[in-house]
Amino acid sequence: MPAQPTDPSLLGAWKAALASLDAEGLVLRELASAGAELLAIPKVRVFALGKAAAAMARGARRVLPGATGLVIGPHAPAPLPGFEVLQGEHPLPGLKSLEAGLAL
Repeated sequence: MPAQPTDPSLLGAWKAALASLDAEGLVLRELASAGAELLAIPKVRVFALGKAAAAMARGARRVLPGATGLVIGPHAPAPLPGFEVLQGEHPLPGLKSLEAGLAL
């Protein structure tokens, strides 16, 4: 987590900026706003990529409990039910990144 600002006048803006970066919450709100049409799809496959991949997949799973998919990130997160979890390298791609790209 970034260092908290020491200037009290900046603290509110800092907290708001961090809250807006909640990948799980952002995906959850966006998918929930899609409504019944999305929920009516019988099989949803989710692809989450990048540093926030695990959080994005968790948000999708909260709205779409039957969703399956692929999570690829620079750090191996805890297993996510229904998701294949792969690790790629960052910032320079390597063999793991190639394998993850082929899986995608």
